[in-house]
Amino acid sequence: MNVFDDEFVTDLQTRFEDRPQWERPDLWFVAVAPQRRALREWIDAEVAWVPEPGRSKLVSRLRDDANFLTAYHELAAAAALRDAGLAALYEPDINGLSPDLLVPSGPDGHPILAEVWTRSLPREAKGERRSWNALRDRLAQIPVPVGLLVTGVSGARLEAPTSKQAKQVSAALHGWLAEPRRRGEELAIHGYLFRVWGELPGGFAHLAAPASGGVVDSDITMQAISEKVKRYAALARELDAHLMVVAASDPSAPLDLELLRAVLAGRQSFAFSFSAGSSGLLGQWSGRMLSSETPATFDPALSAVGWLAPGVGDPLLTLLPMSSAGRALPNFESARITYVSH
Repeated sequence: MNVFDDEFVTDLQTRFEDRPQWERPDLWFVAVAPQRRALREWIDAEVAWVPEPGRSKLVSRLRDDANFLTAYHELAAAAALRDAGLAALYEPDINGLSPDLLVPSGPDGHPILAEVWTRSLPREAKGERRSWNALRDRLAQIPVPVGLLVTGVSGARLEAPTSKQAKQVSAALHGWLAEPRRRGEELAIHGYLFRVWGELPGGFAHLAAPASGGVVDSDITMQAISEKVKRYAALARELDAHLMVVAASDPSAPLDLELLRAVLAGRQSFAFSFSAGSSGLLGQWSGRMLSSETPATFDPALSAVGWLAPGVGDPLLTLLPMSSAGRALPNFESARITYVSH
């Protein structure tokens, strides 16, 4: 059973290919874009290793735009375990609970329960990203090869444009760019300040659209891990199993391994990501809110916390064993799995 079979891809194309790019779901690009072919092939190859009945459930979630990213990370965690010779069941029904992954017998003979938490973009950040992408795509139709930055006039907060504003701004910039413009020239319109930052190859304008990835801090991360542990600790004890909670993130969200390590070490940390905002810069800020360090404590059923590095087709799972674990996690022999302390 392939995720991206002809029937599924054809249905997506029929429903969305005539819509503007910003109105297409993220899954459309995964399923259709030529540059995503390697990802599609990897997903189909890894799904084939998942036994039924979990495979059908996983395929269904991978075909749902709202669930694709979390399902992809669950598949990536299963792939990393499979590389270590551990066959995982997907969402098995165990006493009324359905952990993301269950390895019936690990290297030491004990089962392994694995729960995956994906830090997704906040809903408001997704909406802002789509609004800015809509404006960017409109400006990409202006036949002038320049790059543009946008800020708020006089330092005002930069709000994502409405559909009406996007049309008005696009029309104004089309007329403004009809005359040759030099680097640094600016146009203020509807509370936005557009600045030319240089010529670009090709024949059309490009906007470095602002996009927030939201904020992640120690409290958000600790709560997510704690909720997973609270839900499955009793089941882990009942099965005499190891429990792992694996964290992953939307590529635009600022959660990463270093923040995760800081959280487990008890450092009150935070991170937020942005691009082409009021400063015109791209990047991610992180820092510490407090100097005190009190290592995180969890139920002894938690053997390890993991981090799935972003990547296409070759996930790398980093495991952080918990010193408070009732049973130490055995070492997995795999080039895709590494161990670090926190």
